[in-house]
Amino acid sequence: MFKILKMLEYSFNLATRAIYFAFMFISFYGCFILDPSIPEGELTRISRISVIVVSTFLVVEYILIKAFDGYAIGMKRTREIVISMCAATLLTDCFVFVQLCVMCKSIVSVPLLISAIALQVAITVIHTKIANVLYHHISPPKSLLIIHGNEASMEAVRKKLKKYQNRFRIKKIMRYDEEMLHRSIRAHSAVMLVDVPADKKIYILKYCYKRDKQVYYVPDVADLLINNAHHELIDD
Repeated sequence: MFKILKMLEYSFNLATRAIYFAFMFISFYGCFILDPSIPEGELTRISRISVIVVSTFLVVEYILIKAFDGYAIGMKRTREIVISMCAATLLTDCFVFVQLCVMCKSIVSVPLLISAIALQVAITVIHTKIANVLYHHISPPKSLLIIHGNEASMEAVRKKLKKYQNRFRIKKIMRYDEEMLHRSIRAHSAVMLVDVPADKKIYILKYCYKRDKQVYYVPDVADLLINNAHHELIDD
């Protein structure tokens, strides 16, 4: 059942991402088709300008959205997603606009650029809200098990999770050294580790991986150092 839900989530994200890209591109491209400063027919047929504009927009938009971690439907709140997506789209529009001006050897319509951006912002807000609502209908809140080693830290995390009730339902809270640990992990779809000793955390992570459970934890200093370290392969 968990694998089926993951496939549904992946398919939904893929579909909504494709729809969003299409809307962003059509909003930008459509605004400049009738611009008199662009040579007639250059954007309405396959030409050097149209091919470059299409390819550049899609590639730059994709790279910037990935860089801003923007398309996180179901993972972030609507406002956070909208800000990231709008920032990525605005930079893409400006980049392609400058490129278009260079290819046309003149300044194309700035009001059209502003209109395209305004339309894209409106579409982004509407699309993100609808996509988030649909995502949470397809993917119900995960039953969450919190495993902790410190009561104070656990309470702080529990309070923050109240903002994400559409993603998680805290079903059980327990210490890492309780006897029912394995059974409790198997009974929940997601596990969150809070201030668990390093050796126990590694053991629990391996166990969750074998059981195909989603795991969340706050990285400690050692995790941050390893993630930001230079990786070098010495031997295969």
